[in-house]
Amino acid sequence: MTLRLLLMILYYLSQAYGFVLFLGIIFSWLSLTDNRFVLAVRNASEWYLGPFRGLIVVGSVDLSVLLAMIIYEGITGLLIGIPFI
Repeated sequence: MTLRLLLMILYYLSQAYGFVLFLGIIFSWLSLTDNRFVLAVRNASEWYLGPFRGLIVVGSVDLSVLLAMIIYEGITGLLIGIPFI
C-alpha cells in the first residue's frame, strides 16, 4: 500500500514537472524575461533542458528541446508500467 502510494505520488509529480518543462520551452521561444513567473519556470526547467540545447538546430529554431521532452516522457512513461493496484 505504501509503495503504491509513493509510486503514484512520484508519477503525478513527474507529470507536473513535465508541464513545467513544456511551459519553459514555450517561454524560451517567446523570449519573455520581464515576468517573475516566467523566470521561475525557466529556472526550474533549465537544469534539465540546458544540456540538450543546441543538439538539433534547424535554421534559427532549436528543436533539441523536443528531443528532451520525448526522453522525459519516455522515462515518465515507465512509471505507468508499474502497477498501482
